[in-house]
Amino acid sequence: MNYLRSTLWIAFLLISCHSLTLMGQTALPFVPISLDDLSGFKPAAANWKIAGDVIVDRSADGIVQSSSGKGVIVNQPTDKNKDQLFTSFEHGNIELELEFMMAKGSNSGIYLQGRYEIQLFDSWGVARPRSSDCGSIYERWEESRPEGQKGYEGHPPRVNVSRAPGLWQTMKIVFQAPTFDKNGKKLTSARFIKVIHNGVVVHENVEVTGPTRAAAFQDEKPFGPLMLQGDHGPVAFRNIRYKRYDEPFVQLSQVQYKYSEGKMYAEADVAKAKVKKQGAVQEHMQLIEGANDFALQLTGTLQVPSMGNYLFELKCMGGAILTIDGKKIITYEGFHYPDEWTNGVITLQAGNHTFALTYFRSKDPWLRSEMSLYVEGPGVARQMLSLPTSLPDPEYIEPILVRAPETRMIRSFIWHNNRKKTNCISIGEPGNIHYTMDLKQGGLLWIWKGNFLDATEMWHDRGEPQLAKPAGSIIEMTGEPSVAVLSGKDTMWPDSVSADFQFKGYSVDEQGRPAFRYTIGNLAVQDQLWPEDNNKAFVRQVQLKGSASGNVWYLLASGSRIAQLSEGVYSVNDKAYYLEVEGAKELKPIIRKSKNRDELLIPVSSTSNGTTIKSKLIW
Repeated sequence: MNYLRSTLWIAFLLISCHSLTLMGQTALPFVPISLDDLSGFKPAAANWKIAGDVIVDRSADGIVQSSSGKGVIVNQPTDKNKDQLFTSFEHGNIELELEFMMAKGSNSGIYLQGRYEIQLFDSWGVARPRSSDCGSIYERWEESRPEGQKGYEGHPPRVNVSRAPGLWQTMKIVFQAPTFDKNGKKLTSARFIKVIHNGVVVHENVEVTGPTRAAAFQDEKPFGPLMLQGDHGPVAFRNIRYKRYDEPFVQLSQVQYKYSEGKMYAEADVAKAKVKKQGAVQEHMQLIEGANDFALQLTGTLQVPSMGNYLFELKCMGGAILTIDGKKIITYEGFHYPDEWTNGVITLQAGNHTFALTYFRSKDPWLRSEMSLYVEGPGVARQMLSLPTSLPDPEYIEPILVRAPETRMIRSFIWHNNRKKTNCISIGEPGNIHYTMDLKQGGLLWIWKGNFLDATEMWHDRGEPQLAKPAGSIIEMTGEPSVAVLSGKDTMWPDSVSADFQFKGYSVDEQGRPAFRYTIGNLAVQDQLWPEDNNKAFVRQVQLKGSASGNVWYLLASGSRIAQLSEGVYSVNDKAYYLEVEGAKELKPIIRKSKNRDELLIPVSSTSNGTTIKSKLIW
């Protein structure tokens, strides 16, 4: 490996990015499809209608109830009315995001250009997904093929992260349309660049050689409408939005450089530094001579394909200043680690613009120099900005994944709610259902399904920033204390534990599952979770015994919206998950408004002889 590859690749690169969703990353706004009415779609039969909300019975096939209002589009097909729904616009390359809700046993699909389907299905609890399950790229079909081979080229999702019927799910699709020459001959096939289901990448860079089964059109074109399947079963959608990418990339050319050495913390330091070398940037040049105490100034011509707002995003191990046409877009002085992002937006006309970027650093010489600059614009997909001759093969870091063939416990730091939590434990189960607990205050941070834990940032290189991350599809909890002593029912729930909170460790049962123990004064608390219902749910059991200085309360859940569905059954955080409370009639849970959210609380009437609260988290 040459020296340049191990420090900084010209101009601006450097470290490869393997995810579309990055810490701190912003983006230009998506174009929303209005769901105030059906004006964003071509006329369709009465199976499609606008609603304000939907409720699904997760125990009965196909039962959907909708309420009046706007913001949700609902499909309830009948023998007479079962049209597909097409958007008024057509698309080529597109990034699409939406939320959907499946009824029990239901089936639908999202067809890019009306031709290439991402399957939507009630696949809750499926252990080994097939190409007919939710999140799959559905198969192609030819009647002329032999029996058993008529369906082909179907791609099941890497992992099934489907949620229970009646819960909102997310789907993000980055699609590349097929291309054709001037005579209409196909040059490249359609391709799903990424499909992200409930926050997990389930497909990446998958070619589709032709329309999938039940497509609206059997030919292939550069453009086509988005289609929502309406003839198979009830489904609801909301927050549908997109970006179309049909413009060429931004180009950078005629780049010159100046290199200086010395202590560099701000733009003023660079201005005072003596230039050590300068010239035109050429392929495979070694511009940086050391890992620290330098400034690299780059100037050139930036060519943009169309008029509009352009977003520049930058991260670097050090400081940086970006200027376009003499206007500072990003001023990022001091020292910054590479997981910190900053950005700026500027309106540009189509054509050429002057470009200047200064990169400098003077701290932590044992850390390698790294800088990345990305740009996104109208019709221009987010791209790394670099010279055509300077882009190296991406450095691929093999993720360090912790698996759970049996119940497994991992202590680590956790990044949660924009804070690093330093006293956490993650519990993995062999049924691919997991959770993380904050031991410092007895708060639940996450529950998730899928793979267990990504420990790359704990063990790769120097183990910075020392974090473990869920490797599956998460439901995020507040992490607040689960038990608190309140002066009254209107007292605000504490963000952190009281001074008399003491963590007492945990015991482990025969299955290797921990029961966490702590005290609040003279009140002893034991908290344990275990999977149930074929790994579709967690049971959480909290036992309280002793005395307290005031009224003891237990926080079952909190979120933007909590609704009671039946006695002891609730949907939490606007239908992100369900919660069932055992013995709710006697425990008398209450829903209250506090901190601009809903909270589900249980007043604990007596703890002297011991009280057990048992609930179930279902998603």
